[in-house]
Amino acid sequence: MSERRGGAHTAPGGSTEGSPEPVPLGRLEVWLNLLLSQSILLLLAGILSLLGDGGIGRLLGRPGIADLSYGLGSVLAMGAVGGVALKWSSRFRASVLRLGRFLLPNLRPLDLLGIALVSAVSEEILFRGVIQPWVGLYATAALFGLLHVGLTREPRYWIVAGLYGVFLGLGLEQTGKLWAPILAHALNNFGAGLLLRRAAGG
Repeated sequence: MSERRGGAHTAPGGSTEGSPEPVPLGRLEVWLNLLLSQSILLLLAGILSLLGDGGIGRLLGRPGIADLSYGLGSVLAMGAVGGVALKWSSRFRASVLRLGRFLLPNLRPLDLLGIALVSAVSEEILFRGVIQPWVGLYATAALFGLLHVGLTREPRYWIVAGLYGVFLGLGLEQTGKLWAPILAHALNNFGAGLLLRRAAGG
């Protein structure tokens, strides 16, 4: 998604020095962009799954205590990495806050929860459910990081999101199911959304 300023478009994570604040997206715009992008990811997951063994259903068995435990452990690790990055990299912090001011001011907490769930399910089906069994944990984490770096146009975000991908992938490897990474991903997105919305004045 791109920012709007005076009829021109600029990346939401672009340089903040001397540039005006982004015009926040409306609630409907955020949802339409989300549903379009996540539908594309699910379509890609379906195509890749058909090219493979098509056995993604086996990764969605009945959730258990191990899924909950690994999910909560993963989200704690993700929160620690994100907190360190926000504290020690001013460029990373500025780009993330700018993104929050672009996407979140018009959203309600229930919107954030819905967005967190939709993005977690679709991205985990694609990355951990389809891609990771093909190319392995670390290559999948690197691809996951590359997908997210475009949100901020900040190269450091590739490292942070890539580490998130490692934690999420370990959840799949340890439990054999997608519930742990889906839970961790959704909780991380929801918590980050609440914090960024508050920082953005929402």
